Amino acid sequence: MEIPIHQLESARLRMGWFLHGGMPARVKAGAWNFYVPALNLKLAYPREACVHCLHKAVPPVDRLLAGEFDGERIGRYSAEDWKQALTKTTRRRAAENFIAAERLHAAGLGPKPLGICYVRRFSSQAFGAWSETAGILIEDIQNLPPKPDATEAEILAAGVTLDGIKSCVRQQIRGYVSDLNSVIGVMPVAAEEEIEAILSQLSAQVD
Repeated sequence: MEIPIHQLESARLRMGWFLHGGMPARVKAGAWNFYVPALNLKLAYPREACVHCLHKAVPPVDRLLAGEFDGERIGRYSAEDWKQALTKTTRRRAAENFIAAERLHAAGLGPKPLGICYVRRFSSQAFGAWSETAGILIEDIQNLPPKPDATEAEILAAGVTLDGIKSCVRQQIRGYVSDLNSVIGVMPVAAEEEIEAILSQLSAQVD
């Protein structure tokens, strides 16, 4: 089944504003992505089309990929955990997040995903060069009725793994799972065929 894909040719992140087509919108910044409430958009920070993170714990990426930290712990995670996170494409992470969000929504645990957003040329003053990026369009939790927090068991029963530090459980908003990204992020279980289908659809539309 095809999903809605919204494409932007270029966009910038500057001083807390998302700028595209002459229409600035305020953002709420996180470590792995930022949220644009006016657009219902969660977009990944990119580095050479791969996922990037702005947290102070992030190791120097060039040195990490060169193997300088192999076998070491970097904060709570291994160097290999960081490598896997920072070499994942923003396209793939958007697909993973869409499927996870879809499953959580079907179980009544999260907001409804509305589609995927692809940006061909994105830049930010935080990390320089232009890069493609991708993310998900998702229902605004602030418009949903509050409910009891989702439990670990409910999230797992929905077909979604917990992230490595269980932020998806600890940082819920109005009782809904919102935080999907981390070094070891939330993942949909046994979803590779679904992920590949989304990536194929995305590639056919934007490449």
